[in-house]
Amino acid sequence: MKAYTKDQEATRTYEIDWSDYLEDLGAVTISDSEWTVPDGLTLEGQSVNGSSTLVKLSGGTVNVNYTIYNKITTSDGDADRRAFLVRVRDAATFNEAGDDEEALAAVRALLRGKATRDQKEYSINNRQLVRYDMTELLALESRLVSLVNQSRMTSALRNGSPFLKNVQSRFRG
Repeated sequence: MKAYTKDQEATRTYEIDWSDYLEDLGAVTISDSEWTVPDGLTLEGQSVNGSSTLVKLSGGTVNVNYTIYNKITTSDGDADRRAFLVRVRDAATFNEAGDDEEALAAVRALLRGKATRDQKEYSINNRQLVRYDMTELLALESRLVSLVNQSRMTSALRNGSPFLKNVQSRFRG
């Protein structure tokens, strides 16, 4: 499931691309789009733009995750539903590293043999984790650790933390 992070005071538009789904059905279009938005978020607007559906959301409570659903009906009567997650965080403390951190957690869970269904189907660069062999997973884990650490360091610097907390030196006399 795709996840987005927003500040509680931000108003953002989110899009779901249905083009692959519609192509599989043939010459059909979206005839209806219905959004389910949980209490706490405000639906500011919605629209259909060709093979995409859009929703504009505002509000939310800091440190609450909201699952947003979009159900479409096609011109031939088929219906489908998709969802995405909106994580509401205070802008002063959040960073966009959440996706890398989630990917790292999914890879580590898979390596431990304890991945949930969602983690096993976690999409990275349009590839599913279940398709990686052990060597690829270990290399991916290493790369994600590097990205997460780099993001954390950048975030710490932005928030005024010193670059190095402890520097120890040994001098020879």
